[in-house]
Amino acid sequence: MDGSFIIPRVFLFTPCQRMSVGRGKLVPFVEYCVTHASVLTILVISFERYYAICRPLRASYTCTKMRACTCILTIWAAAIVLSCPMLVLSWHGVANYKDGSRVLVCITDLTTFWACLYINIVTAVFFFVPLVLLVLLYLVIGRSLMQDSPSGALQQGKIDLPNMKARKQVSCRNPIFANI
Repeated sequence: MDGSFIIPRVFLFTPCQRMSVGRGKLVPFVEYCVTHASVLTILVISFERYYAICRPLRASYTCTKMRACTCILTIWAAAIVLSCPMLVLSWHGVANYKDGSRVLVCITDLTTFWACLYINIVTAVFFFVPLVLLVLLYLVIGRSLMQDSPSGALQQGKIDLPNMKARKQVSCRNPIFANI
């Protein structure tokens, strides 16, 4: 089991420019670091939306600038630390390109058990777990937005047209909740 089915081949053999820093280790490290930070940032933004929509009274003291700065620093620190194994797994070499010319490449070695385990765990933690969390989170947000339907409010004599318009705008812009 070489583990190459987990990530695209582009990450295994990436053409590199001549780099003095890292000798080919820097490209995969930065790719993973930025990817991890992006996924975590999307997750944090989604939780902030959850607080703003589902718990608006709590959002005023939960979503502060200091907490946002702390989250950003924590996200990048976690992304850097969890991407460090790429510095060990990747190396710089020369390979033959499709046209026969020789090019410098960054090669990620996925032949050991530990390398494959790292890639599998990182894939699960940074892609599948956030996917499940985001789907559940946006289902809760969608349910909260659609909880008071305009027809139910009209029947009970309680109607807040601006509030209903805002809810419809938010829910219709997200294609997942357009038909709920």
